[in-house]
Amino acid sequence: MIRVLLFDIGGVLMQGRLNDALRDFATERGIDGELLVRLRNEHVDEMRVGRMSLLALFHAAGITGDSEELIVAWTVVGQRHMSLNRFLLKKIAGWRIAGIRTAILSNVSELRTPIDRAYDFYAGFDPVILSNEVGLTKPDPRIYAHALRILDVPADEIAFIDDMKEFLVPARTLGMHALRFTNNETLLGDLAALGLPGF
Repeated sequence: MIRVLLFDIGGVLMQGRLNDALRDFATERGIDGELLVRLRNEHVDEMRVGRMSLLALFHAAGITGDSEELIVAWTVVGQRHMSLNRFLLKKIAGWRIAGIRTAILSNVSELRTPIDRAYDFYAGFDPVILSNEVGLTKPDPRIYAHALRILDVPADEIAFIDDMKEFLVPARTLGMHALRFTNNETLLGDLAALGLPGF
């Protein structure tokens, strides 16, 4: 019996292209957009474990100004390029009502967290485990073990949903049901096969 649905964010709960947002943000400030994209790609691993901040990335590209204003401006641009999977979020609300816990396990950096929080969709997910806060990234088995400790339920009662095939392997090794997200319809079918209602 599935008691917990553990979701990735990017490519599952949220869709879009951060690099396009970075290009627009830089161009609006008179900076070469490709420079900011290149710097992000060079430092993505550091950012995903919280060793490099969003502002540090901007400063490296020559984007300066009031810190709060930069983050607000970035969030506005980011929201133009990133959108929520509202269909799936509506289904998730139904599963919660049915007594299924919902949680998040995602590789993120400060590029994404202000956008995520602006959309205010973390509410109802418990726990929300973000790589830049715990200092570990998928597919490191330690972050999955960390999730298991916090969830405190048997692994075979958890369905982990991610769009990256390589991120499913450690979850499956630990005993979770690992489902690759390709589209909403396929996911609903996969979850129905595990006994979850489709609403």
